[in-house]
Amino acid sequence: MLRTRIMKLVLMFLLSFQVGCALLTVSDSAFRVKGKIDNLNSGNQCTLNLHHVGNGKLLTSKYITDDFQVTFIIPAKKDDYYLTVECEGRKNMLRSDNYQLGSIDHYKNPIDLGVIDNFLPGDK
Repeated sequence: MLRTRIMKLVLMFLLSFQVGCALLTVSDSAFRVKGKIDNLNSGNQCTLNLHHVGNGKLLTSKYITDDFQVTFIIPAKKDDYYLTVECEGRKNMLRSDNYQLGSIDHYKNPIDLGVIDNFLPGDK
C-alpha cells in the first residue's frame, strides 16, 4: 500500500516535470555563412554583422578572416535578416540580400557570400 502511494507520487512528479519542461523549452536555430574577402591587408580586422530586416537592428557580430565560415544562433522562428561586412581601413560596408532564416536549411547549406571585392575603388 505504501509502496503504491510512493510510486504514484513519483509518477506524478515525473509527469509534472516533463510537462513543465515542455512548456518552458525555448528553441534556437543556427545558420552558417561563408565567403572570402579579396585584397584584405594583413592586420586589418573585419566583422560580419547580423541585422533584422524589420528594424535594421544589429543583433550580433562575428570577427572574420579573409576566408571565413561562421555560425550564428538565432530564434527558431522564421524571420528576415541581412548581413553586413565591415573592415578596418575601408570607408564603406557590404550589405547582403535579405534571407529568411530560422530553419535548419542554411546550417546544412551555408549562405555563400562569395568573394567580397566590391568595396569602393581606392578604399583599401
